[in-house]
Order: sequence, then C-alpha cells, then structure tokens
Amino acid sequence: MSLFRESTVSFVSLIVANIGYLIIGVMIARALGPEGKGAWAIILMIIDYLALLSNLGLDAASVYYLGQGNHSKGQILSVILYATIGLGLIALFIFTPIVWLWGDAIFAKSELDLSLSLGAVFIVPLVLGLRLISSYFQGCLKIVKYNVLILIQLFFQIIVLYFCLMILKWQIWGIFISYVASLFIAIGTGAIFVQAEGTRIQFNGTKELAQKMFRYGFKGYVGNLIQFMNYKIDLFLVNLLLGLSATGIYSIAVNLAGLCWFISYAMATSLFPRASASGKSSARLITRSALICLLLTAVSAGMLALLCKPVIRLLYGNEFLPAANAIYFLLPGVVIFVYTRIVATYFSGNGKPLINSAISLASLAVSIPLNMILIPWLGLTGAALAITCAYTVSSALSYILFKYYPLDKRLIDLLQKVIRFKQALQIQP
Repeated sequence: MSLFRESTVSFVSLIVANIGYLIIGVMIARALGPEGKGAWAIILMIIDYLALLSNLGLDAASVYYLGQGNHSKGQILSVILYATIGLGLIALFIFTPIVWLWGDAIFAKSELDLSLSLGAVFIVPLVLGLRLISSYFQGCLKIVKYNVLILIQLFFQIIVLYFCLMILKWQIWGIFISYVASLFIAIGTGAIFVQAEGTRIQFNGTKELAQKMFRYGFKGYVGNLIQFMNYKIDLFLVNLLLGLSATGIYSIAVNLAGLCWFISYAMATSLFPRASASGKSSARLITRSALICLLLTAVSAGMLALLCKPVIRLLYGNEFLPAANAIYFLLPGVVIFVYTRIVATYFSGNGKPLINSAISLASLAVSIPLNMILIPWLGLTGAALAITCAYTVSSALSYILFKYYPLDKRLIDLLQKVIRFKQALQIQP
C-alpha cells in the first residue's frame, strides 16, 4: 500500500475516531458537568502517563525493528507478548503502593477520591497491551488493522458508556467500566488479527532482540515522557491552580483544538516505519509531508476558530463557553507543532530518538515557567498562550536540527580540516 493510500486510510479513520472522542466528551460533559469532566480528564492523564511510563519505549522500538525487516515478525511478536505481561505486572507492583500510600498527598489539590486513582492504576496494563499490539500492526504497515483497533475500542466504549451513564446513572465509575470493557474487546480483536495472519511466536534469538529493542526504546523513552508532559502539563497546572471545574472547561478547548492534528497523526503513522526502512533518503519525503500537513492543519484551524463558539454552545452547553477563548490562543501552537510531529518520525526512523528527547526537554523548559506565570494572571487563556510558545520553540528547534542533521558528518569533517589548518599555521616559523 502506498504512503498516500495508507495516509488516506488513517485520515478517514482518524476523522471517525475524533467523532468518537467528541461523542464521549459530550456525554461526559453533559452527564457530569465541568467538575466531573475535569475529574475524568485528570484520571485519564494519570492512566496515559503511567502506561507510557511502563512501556519503556517498546512501542516505538517495535515499529522501528519491524520497519527494518531484519528480524522475523514472530520474534518481535514474542517480545511484545512477554513485555505486555511482564511490564503490566511490574506497573501494578510499583504504582499501586505508591498511589495507596501517597495518593492523597499527590492528588489532594485535584480533589480526587483515592479509589479513582487506584482504579486508574489497574487500567494501566490494559492500555499498555493495546498500545504494544497496535505498534505491531503499525510496524508491519498493516495500517487498516491498526486503525480498526482504534475504532473498535471507541465504538464499544461509546455503547457501554451510554448504558452506564444515561441508563444506570453510574457517574464517573460508569466511565471506568466502559473504558475497561472497550480495552478488553480491542485487545481480543488484535489477538484475532494476529492469529488470522498466521504469525507464530518464535523464541530463537528473542533474548538478544529484546535487549536491542529495549536499548533503542530507552533512547526515546525519556523524550516520550517529556513530550507527554508537554502535551499535558497545562492541564495539570490548570487543575492545580484553578481547580477541577476550570480543568473540565480547559479540557474541552484542548480536545477541540487537538482535532486539527488528525492530518499529521495520519501521516506520521505511515511515515515512521517508512523512515526506518529508508534511512536518510526519506528526508525529501519528510519535508514534503511536513509542508502538506502544515497547510491542511492551518485550514482546519481556521475553520475551528470560526465555528468553535456555536459548536461548544450546541454540544456542551453555555457553561463551557469560556473554552472558546483558550482555543483561539491554542490554535497557532497546534498548527506550528505539526512540523515537530512529522520531523520526529525522521529522527526516530534513523535511530536518533535522542534528538526528539532534546527537543521535548527544551519545549518543556519553556512551558512550565510560562504556565506558572500566565495561568494565575490570564487564567485558561494564559495556559493556552504558554503552550503555543512552547510548541513554537519545539518546531524551531526541529527545523534547525532537521536541516543540518543530514550534513552532520560533512560539518564535522569541515571542522576537523579547519582545526588542522590552524594547527599547521601555528607550527610554521
């Protein structure tokens, strides 16, 4: 399947997925109001971060080694299977006592019940399993199956959520139940897909492969953790400084602005394994893809800016209207950050995920102090402005490093020649 067809499949799937996310968000906001919406946003952030913390970068490593094609699918699948079980159990063993002992202190300012935080911990192994099996299909360029897993999980979450929230009136625990049920169904579907392909687990060489995969994964692991904080630090600080109701309103702004990213997500899904297979020769493809994504994202952002107020009023209600002002300041950053997302696939595909880590760290170093300064001063608008500034820094660094990274060897050779020339001049009488 060509890059265009793969991206088109991912594009259509992400449109459907974003509609699904929108439906879920509307149901939660209508049923629980701003405070309940804020509580679930924080819980979901905990789940996602702990799942990311647990996978040690293995999802990216799976895509990288499957894209290279130097190891059999069965070997990589065996690493994924054992890592899902092992890392999931380790996550429960480590995070459960932490939340049990210090959960009140960690989440007290979020006004969250300790049992909700413990519930989040027990969902982590399921999220981890779905991400790892999804990475297998992404690395194999089975983009249709990769997207089907996303859509199946959302479809069943919506069905169970409606039953739990609208009929049984189970409030936030109904959201938990719907999420867990949908994860089980999606993981089971992924297992059926793997079995239908005829891929068999292979133990020969698995130990050595696992070591290589974890080494590669760890290179980008810290960067992924930092990048997640870039995505979510504003939400966390809004909750810390302004409370759950403000968090619920701001989460609507973040979710709606994030809809503009579906184009870059679709493109990046196919670009990563291709960059891994093509190496530095993929630079031209990355450049062209980044420009296309920037243009299309700018158009979608302009449409959202025009429609966000009536959309919020219609879907969520007047109590969520303050989210519109935050959206206006988020959108420039959302557009600019597209460049970072596309270029990141190039660095990861060339075995240089540490470059992405460095970019993420620089962006976070801008984001945290700006959020701390601007949120008390400007409220939700200040959080949005801080994130836009951080995303601008991230994309500027991505542009500089991407432009000069293919020339790194020649630049080093040139510097060495200059040094030798200066030394020669110094020893002349």
